Amino acid sequence: MMFNGPNRFRRRTADVRVSQPFTVQAEIASFSTGPLEELKTVSGAPIMGIEPTMTSDGRLLLFQGGPLNNGAIDYLMYSYNPTPCAATGWSEPRPLSMMFNDTTPGIKRYPMAWQRMKAATGEAFGDTVAGGNLIRAAYPWVDHEGRNVLYAAVGFTGAAGGRREAMSLIGADTGWIAHHIDGSLNTDRQDIAHLFYSGPMWNFEQERALAELPARLEQRNPLPPRHQDARRALALRQQHGRLQRGGPGRVAQSLRAALSAHERDGHPGGNV
Repeated sequence: MMFNGPNRFRRRTADVRVSQPFTVQAEIASFSTGPLEELKTVSGAPIMGIEPTMTSDGRLLLFQGGPLNNGAIDYLMYSYNPTPCAATGWSEPRPLSMMFNDTTPGIKRYPMAWQRMKAATGEAFGDTVAGGNLIRAAYPWVDHEGRNVLYAAVGFTGAAGGRREAMSLIGADTGWIAHHIDGSLNTDRQDIAHLFYSGPMWNFEQERALAELPARLEQRNPLPPRHQDARRALALRQQHGRLQRGGPGRVAQSLRAALSAHERDGHPGGNV
């Protein structure tokens, strides 16, 4: 992108050399960057938008843009490339709500694409550009695996304008239904708009790792047969599903409770 210029995505390679790596004496020995390159689709068109976010494999790009890829914004869009972080070969940008009917090879590796997305009311988001009812969004943040995306869903009524309220989550972990997050991510009526220049999604990733810890402990120290119905693990997953829209503190409390129960059953515990 270009500040106060055309909303065209670009990339630049960087070469960073570190001397004495993995030691307390490590320091940057050299740093250089390559030329700027515009991202191009398979047809040679530029990808136009703002606020890009990418999965950890470098293949799925989500951003705020327009359904016609003409420089408009206010819609949640995506583009896919089988070659990670490449400058060319990106699929033509499409609204995220149309991801479920995308036949591009490789798209179905991302759980977000497995089912049609719906609004919190249960109404299906649009599956064509002409049909409307597409996901309006700003400041998207996608998780590592392309399971969910966090975004601002509602416009701010203050002087700044723009979509800066109602931080919401949609994807596989919400049943492909948009959920307004009940927690500190969202402002109250007396607060100011939030601009996210660092991803709240990383907090969700940390919570997921915590929630999966009891299962990893159980693999090392299997529960007795009477516990094989997985009720304890299932309860934790259900609660994590709620707390993912709440806050990390209560997730840690739930994890401590699960580990305490694990210890009472005669298995080694751990610190959280």
